Amino acid sequence: MLWAGTDKVIANFFEKSGDALLSLLRVNVDDKEGIYPRVRVIKQQEIRPDFEITEITIEEEPLRVYIEVQGYFDRYVLYRAISGALLASKMDDYRGRILIGVIYLRRAYMRGVLKPIGKKGNMIEIREICIEEYDIKELVSIDKRLVIFLPYTRGIRRKEDLVREYKIVEDEVSGLDKDLLDQFIMMVISRFKRLSIWEVRDMFRIDVKDSVAFKEMYEMGIKDGIQQGIQQGIQQGIQRGIEEGMREGEYRSLVRIARMLYELGDDIDKIARVTNLSEEEIRRIIGEKDTN
Repeated sequence: MLWAGTDKVIANFFEKSGDALLSLLRVNVDDKEGIYPRVRVIKQQEIRPDFEITEITIEEEPLRVYIEVQGYFDRYVLYRAISGALLASKMDDYRGRILIGVIYLRRAYMRGVLKPIGKKGNMIEIREICIEEYDIKELVSIDKRLVIFLPYTRGIRRKEDLVREYKIVEDEVSGLDKDLLDQFIMMVISRFKRLSIWEVRDMFRIDVKDSVAFKEMYEMGIKDGIQQGIQQGIQQGIQRGIEEGMREGEYRSLVRIARMLYELGDDIDKIARVTNLSEEEIRRIIGEKDTN
């Protein structure tokens, strides 16, 4: 059972490869095929930790694992994880052992975290892991699917570092299935927010055109670009539609967007709805040669 409250990328990864995070936490499950994590809640604040695996068997004893993936600083993360895990177990009347794993993406998120005072008892254990303390070889040796965390591993400060380390595990990345490749792309962009999807493609020689990451970011970029163009046009006092309201350079951007959407296979009706251009104008654009 999976609860996701903070990070859609990690939630998707965990749904497909939850046992990889268990391996990172040094949990040797007797029967990994018996783990069936699923998304329960996404983008909604909950008292519970981000992820929950109910009653797996370790050395013939039941164990419930709660995992918190920390992508920002929270002084009270351990207290929150413990209280949430105990509350969730109490609600389910679970009385067995509990493991609480907190996985920090960066060292900075660990500094200043308050440590619980007093004994937690033999039935509760806390394990803290920091991705930035591993190099990529170490992660891959634990589980090859952990290669998606490459952007947060030790020594990665600039995109040049990322490219250098990527060459070490290029085969592992190219061997990921489509869903995990999507997660890798999104982790790269999450770590280096100024990178565009095009730069990711060129850096790693990955075909991103059919990826979910590409489509989500591409559509978001189109909408943001059009909205900015409209607002600029209004500020200039031009309110006669997008084509007349935008500067010539902005209109040329819409022309490029329309052509790219057409090349990706979108029909004229959808392109018209996205760009606010008429179907007649789009047909004219598609027939034009780009002279820019």
